[in-house]
Amino acid sequence: MKQIFNVALTGVKDSSWTDVEGIGELRFGSDGKVYRFVKNAGATTMSAGYPCCHKLSDGENYDQYVYQPTDAERSNLAGICMAAIPPSGFGYIQVYGYNQSVYVTNNTSVTVVAGDNVAPPTAAGWYLDRVSAKSESPTFARHARCFEGVPATTAAAAVAKKCFVDCL
Repeated sequence: MKQIFNVALTGVKDSSWTDVEGIGELRFGSDGKVYRFVKNAGATTMSAGYPCCHKLSDGENYDQYVYQPTDAERSNLAGICMAAIPPSGFGYIQVYGYNQSVYVTNNTSVTVVAGDNVAPPTAAGWYLDRVSAKSESPTFARHARCFEGVPATTAAAAVAKKCFVDCL
């Protein structure tokens, strides 16, 4: 069954557009990847590869709006932005499957190794960091698994890494 969509996965619609895809609706790819059409309800642009979160306070609109990750919303990882989504704009986030460009860092004292689970940090940031070793169960139901290592450094700059996103 073929589905037709108005917006490319890397396309965005700014605030002058209306919700053209059905905000919060899922899009299933033939490769097993899953995407969600969302609205950036935050105050800053979300770039491609950035993680974003939902807020519990959005209630029944939980899956429709996304924000910059914060400590309060660590367990509500929404997915990874497919393109830059401006404030009040619409675009796709990846909620399931392999993604080769997820921004990941470490907490400056622990090396992220291939297979580690990563989730939003304890402070606001546009990246994911290590939450548990690969031998442990995921700390959060919505997380990603990093396929590449990130060495511990004193300057923990986020870098694009290959990850498997699991936010359904």
